[in-house]
Amino acid sequence: LPWLGPVPRCMVLVQFFGGMRPGEVCRMQPGEIDTGGEVWLYRPTEHKTDASGAKLVKAIPPIVQPFLAVFLDREPDLYCFDPHDNRRFGGHAPTGRSAHHYSPGAYRKAIRHAIQTAARHGVGLRHFAPYDLRHAAATLVSNRIGREAAQHWLGHEDMATTEIYVSREVDELQRIAGQLSAVWSELLA
Repeated sequence: LPWLGPVPRCMVLVQFFGGMRPGEVCRMQPGEIDTGGEVWLYRPTEHKTDASGAKLVKAIPPIVQPFLAVFLDREPDLYCFDPHDNRRFGGHAPTGRSAHHYSPGAYRKAIRHAIQTAARHGVGLRHFAPYDLRHAAATLVSNRIGREAAQHWLGHEDMATTEIYVSREVDELQRIAGQLSAVWSELLA
């Protein structure tokens, strides 16, 4: 979305193309990303299923790596996405007291603000939350590559969990993915 600040714009790209949960992209740290291969691997130390002992690995495809790379220039244990970096990339700095990383709530608020800004400029976008990006990615992978690929991409052990993502509001998600694809093409051009 052109109306997003530079930092949440990159977060949206990384989350969508990586099929991540909002919390996974918000807590991303440079030390958790292996940039040694063609496809980068993100191994978050904290994630939704870590209490079960499961290890999570998320792939970061080459198409989004240039956007993420500029946020890796910090200590390995600092967060990649610091709201204060918006100023560094030509956006607005946060006002008031803010943390040195986006919480899922602050990330959701940044997206909501961008949609409202787009509306003020005459561009009508359906409201969506960060978690909708994961659903859209699941649907896109499922439709183009297959349901088993979507299951692996999202990191689900059980296909039934993936089915929830893929079958829920499929038509609406496809419409959103189509809109996002146009936006991605514009941003990546």
